[in-house]
Amino acid sequence: QMQTYGGYGSLGERADGFFRFVFAGEIQYFEDPAWAGYDVIRAQIETYQGSGLAGFGVDGDSLGGWLFLLLTIGGGLHFARNKRIRREYRWLMMVWGAGTAALIFLFTPLPWGRYYLPLIPFVTSMAAYSLWALAAPIRKRIKASGYGFAVLD
Repeated sequence: QMQTYGGYGSLGERADGFFRFVFAGEIQYFEDPAWAGYDVIRAQIETYQGSGLAGFGVDGDSLGGWLFLLLTIGGGLHFARNKRIRREYRWLMMVWGAGTAALIFLFTPLPWGRYYLPLIPFVTSMAAYSLWALAAPIRKRIKASGYGFAVLD
């Protein structure tokens, strides 16, 4: 595959691919550029994108990717230091995330989105955790006002 499609030529290219597929959400429907010429596949992609099931994302946008990266780092740091979560759980999550990221970064030979999929649950969890932590003052203020959060208590 590397002979046919080429691979990463440098550490910088590898880091760029990692960023684009993990944080910037670059969409890749197929790896082989020749598939772009198949009308059937193009029609299926257009149908999917127009169906409302494709969701939304930053789609390779660098600014959105940097924001997602910062949220992931912030969530990871907050999670790792949160004493309300058992140390074993924190350790397990951080080893899972760091280990998966390291293995993917080191052993992904081609800029193909599927290779980065195992890391998506971790980075999404940490970014969501970051948003949860950032919203804590708002939740605290609402709770103190007497309205409360029955579900969040």
